[in-house]
Amino acid sequence: MVGERRAARPAARPTEVATLASAFLLLLSGVLPGADDERPGVLIAFGLTLAYVAVWYHVLPAGAFGRARYSIGGAIVQLILVYLLIATGRSQSGWFVFYLLPVLATVFSYHPRSTAIVASIAAAGFLFVGLTDPVVRTTLDAREILLTRFVGLGAVASMAYIITRAMQAHREGFARQETRLREVLAMTEREAMTDPLTAVHNRRALEQALARAASRAQRDARPYSVLLIDVDGLKSLNDRQGHAAGDRGLRLIATAATEAVRGYDLVARYGGDEFVVVLHDSGAEPARATAERVRAKARQLLGSDAALANTTISIGTATWRTGCSPEDLLSEADKDMYAAKQKRRPSEPPASPVATT
Repeated sequence: MVGERRAARPAARPTEVATLASAFLLLLSGVLPGADDERPGVLIAFGLTLAYVAVWYHVLPAGAFGRARYSIGGAIVQLILVYLLIATGRSQSGWFVFYLLPVLATVFSYHPRSTAIVASIAAAGFLFVGLTDPVVRTTLDAREILLTRFVGLGAVASMAYIITRAMQAHREGFARQETRLREVLAMTEREAMTDPLTAVHNRRALEQALARAASRAQRDARPYSVLLIDVDGLKSLNDRQGHAAGDRGLRLIATAATEAVRGYDLVARYGGDEFVVVLHDSGAEPARATAERVRAKARQLLGSDAALANTTISIGTATWRTGCSPEDLLSEADKDMYAAKQKRRPSEPPASPVATT
């Protein structure tokens, strides 16, 4: 039907292409002059190979037989070629070169065991063909050809096994290197998105999270809210108690915010003494309730450190409305936070160190 998308055809596998190419070369050699007696056997072997390709690559699932797939597939092709030798002169067959191909093809399995299994089947099959050949029993030259070809088969099998082991080692090395690179990349990305002092997200991560939340809100009309947390008098604290105490305070407030929100919300350090919390799928009332939880948790954690017991924070909230950008929300939360800061009475006891709207 016009306009319908056609299903993309899966790309042919290298082993499938190689098997088909070998089959057609076999067919071509069978039609050459001087191949009249062997032609029926060549044609049957060609047909069996095509049937194998059709069933193996287009009927059976791609993951059939698991890691034994190369071993089983190579063994089937090798048995087809045993028939080819029997039908075209046994150990004297002029098509012996095709008999070596499955052993060579197992190199692409990257599994030395598969190469060893297929090579063993090839050796056993060739010995069977040779030992049941009446010409070999009666002719010295035939026995010499059998021995020479068997040695050649052993040499090819040994080389294929060595190459397979080398390819497997290289593949495993590349896999380990890729894993290490992925780990380094993931660590680098985490570091690029993390504030080193407080271990919460940094401003870059915050901007990306706000962009995603804004896009989702515009698309699905699902509101989100932001909390803007400011540490009151951080400079005074640093002057009185030292920067180490100020850093502890920032870490404790980051911990309080992280523990007070849901796992899929985001806590980020916005500036020197400010944090922003992005509350996904949250309206105004839930945002204020979350701010209260942050307030309570911060009071608990700060109160446990004598140097920080009098430290307070102010929290402003803002909730998305149609047409609001992330910048609008941050500006609104900033104004709300400063209004909360102004409402605090100078005589307010330190037992309630956090003001919130």
